[in-house]
Amino acid sequence: MGRKAVNMNFSDILNDYAPYKGIVENLNNTPVSVAGIVESAQGQLIYSLKNENKSSALVVCYSDMEARKLYSDMELYSDNVLYFPTKEYIFYNIETSGHQNEHARISVIQKLVSGGDYIVVTSLDAILQYTCDKEEFKSLCIDFELGKTFNLEKLTEDLVVMGYSREDSVEGAGQFAIRGGILDIFPVGNENPYRIEFFDDETDSIREFDTYTQRSLDKIDFARVTPANEAVITDEKRDRIIAELEKRIRSAKRKKSDESYFIETTESDIESFKEVKYFPSIDKYVSLVYDKIPSITDYFSDNDLVFIIDPKRISERGKTFEWEKNEVVAELKEKGIIGAAKDSFYCSYHDKVHEMSAKKLISLDVLSHSSTDFKYKHLETFTTKTTVSFHGKIEYLYEDLRNWQSKNYTVAILCTSRAAAKTLQVCLLTRG
Repeated sequence: MGRKAVNMNFSDILNDYAPYKGIVENLNNTPVSVAGIVESAQGQLIYSLKNENKSSALVVCYSDMEARKLYSDMELYSDNVLYFPTKEYIFYNIETSGHQNEHARISVIQKLVSGGDYIVVTSLDAILQYTCDKEEFKSLCIDFELGKTFNLEKLTEDLVVMGYSREDSVEGAGQFAIRGGILDIFPVGNENPYRIEFFDDETDSIREFDTYTQRSLDKIDFARVTPANEAVITDEKRDRIIAELEKRIRSAKRKKSDESYFIETTESDIESFKEVKYFPSIDKYVSLVYDKIPSITDYFSDNDLVFIIDPKRISERGKTFEWEKNEVVAELKEKGIIGAAKDSFYCSYHDKVHEMSAKKLISLDVLSHSSTDFKYKHLETFTTKTTVSFHGKIEYLYEDLRNWQSKNYTVAILCTSRAAAKTLQVCLLTRG
């Protein structure tokens, strides 16, 4: 008589495994180092521990490539898995091909501030880059509800501050258009733009619409518009930045060295601040935009989990990143792009290590417990191994399963979809 498949969660299997129980028991005694976790098992362990902790989780990989790979694996477990990419800094006023990565980052932030538990997979470089200040982001969001009143002139000014560009018609994210008493706006992170109609100053109708046909789609009762840029320039910030730049120009004019390029570009940037508040090379002024450079880590509480994948490589990348950012500042100063060597465009790696260590930090290592920048309070070691490829031959899988069953192993098979799992279940039951 063949064995029956058992319907259970993978977490149920882990709950009977001593090293896993050791991690759970020490979630309030972190940082914890976990060794022996092969790459194929990392996603499920993260997902299970996140559910145990009943919180969100930030997962930090040493590179974008590794982060994207882990994100692809973890998408199978939940719809609440998000990828937070790095973005390219721009220090020259040149037109860019788009803001896809910046908009993707803002889309993640939008979900985090809206509530709910998420797993955000990212890279070390991404968490060291600046993003929107959490409290400022929440305060700038505009909620449209039926019957709510707006001053359209003030609303237009607010949307410009939030980073939206006014166009004749809306064709892409980050744009808005006003025709009479109708506002068309495409919020960052939305699949479709909104068409909001006003009766005098009162919100009368909210619909989604198709950018290609410009025809209205579904009618809705509520719409939220979030900032479209990570560097938000309010009037107060603009005045403060302009005053600082004018001070730097006066200082440059007193120097004996040739500062003409710096003076010329800075004067041009001052005019840009006065006219549009946002321009491509805004990144070089991030230390003037924010008193303390905000990061994606600011969106996670002390109760949330932070996973460090391959801590030794994280430490190596952190040291390299610190050297690279110092080189960038020195080069920009030498070329006259910036006037103050003290300007910083990134968070400090060592400060970020300290900040993450204060949360519920768990490092996952394929091999042994690495000596890194993280000081662990508890160690656990898993016994895992990867299987060889079956090369599309299901007979090889049957053979391995019989071998594992003969040794009284509990076997969990993860499939890419419910349909695939059902098909495999039928095949296995047929084979006994």
